[in-house]
Amino acid sequence: MCPCKREEKIVAEISITPGFRNEQTILKQVEKFLKETYLDGKLCKVYIKHPPAEAQIDMNYLRPKGVLELEVVDSLENLEGRLRHELMHVVDQVNEAFGYKEKNVPKNGTALLRRYKYLWNVYIDSRLIKAGKPAYATLDSRKDEMGECWPEFSEGTRKGLFDYLWDLSDTDGLTQKQIIQLSKDVFKFRKDLKTKAQAKGERLKDFKTLEELRHFVADSSQ
Repeated sequence: MCPCKREEKIVAEISITPGFRNEQTILKQVEKFLKETYLDGKLCKVYIKHPPAEAQIDMNYLRPKGVLELEVVDSLENLEGRLRHELMHVVDQVNEAFGYKEKNVPKNGTALLRRYKYLWNVYIDSRLIKAGKPAYATLDSRKDEMGECWPEFSEGTRKGLFDYLWDLSDTDGLTQKQIIQLSKDVFKFRKDLKTKAQAKGERLKDFKTLEELRHFVADSSQ
């Protein structure tokens, strides 16, 4: 349990590096989310930082002893949705039922990692949207993004798969292990969808690298 306490309530100490134009808005949004969830009891400190200049995207890094490093793009554009999305990753990571283990994350530069990230992002945004909260992406944009991860399938097959994946948040919830399984075989828990795809002559491809996946997207669009 986090050792940081104030007035008998476990809280996370939040700090932000100098230079943020939207400092107060960012702080308020992070504080708001921590109060809505049980992260206050799981995190000891939250350090809000600027992302590297070469990678202007929001990122989260959960360190030992309840320390979270949160890189935030200094923009008001969908700020609440972006922050909620990043912090929902942390909610899953500290949830024992999710079973997160850093060593199980697919390797960088692999198609498997791209699919893993996509599936987890869909799982997060679907929960936020169904709860009436701002999310990083909309249902339609996540649906379109599926073509970047499984370009070997037709639009009809991808639609069936996406609808199934979006509705997974209505169940008891996914685990990291299940997300990894789906990254390797998106039909893992829905053999009927696999049968329909095979009937149309479609097969799941095993892309080893992210470059192979990207090249297939480029070739199939010609």
